[in-house]
Amino acid sequence: MTAIESAEMERLVEAYPHLEEKAIVDFINGFSVMSDHLNEKHKVAKRGRSARFMDRLTGQSVLRQELIDTSMETSLGFIKDYVVVNEKRLVRVKEQIVFHSEALQRAEEALLAYLKEHREITAARFRDLLNISRKHAIPLLEYFDNRRLTMRVGDSRVLLGKGK
Repeated sequence: MTAIESAEMERLVEAYPHLEEKAIVDFINGFSVMSDHLNEKHKVAKRGRSARFMDRLTGQSVLRQELIDTSMETSLGFIKDYVVVNEKRLVRVKEQIVFHSEALQRAEEALLAYLKEHREITAARFRDLLNISRKHAIPLLEYFDNRRLTMRVGDSRVLLGKGK
């Protein structure tokens, strides 16, 4: 492990002391494997056209890249899932959408204030209110629906008893 990798490992462990060291090591090793793959590609490129042809013909570069991709995807997925489950500051709103709890609290406060004044809100208005994309606005509204803070009525949301 290089000095840079070691420093990065220390930073991650300090930021997430409960994160299993193995996941961090796997993640950093993924970068080392990518570096090895790029070095190998460079060596093949230096050897000329016939070496590149054989590399492609045997599929070696494709196999190396698939191994790297799988390893990195698994490591990143594990770290993300572990952090979401164990970090109370993060809230999974939808399968691939996670919000910081403070940002979620601010969104809820803005939604409640708006609904108390206007009685209903559309997804487009909510998106504009928070200055976020539709990709994030809809899952947030569904999250608030599931928590019974709001209820969907047609194309709008209305406040339920919890928020009144």
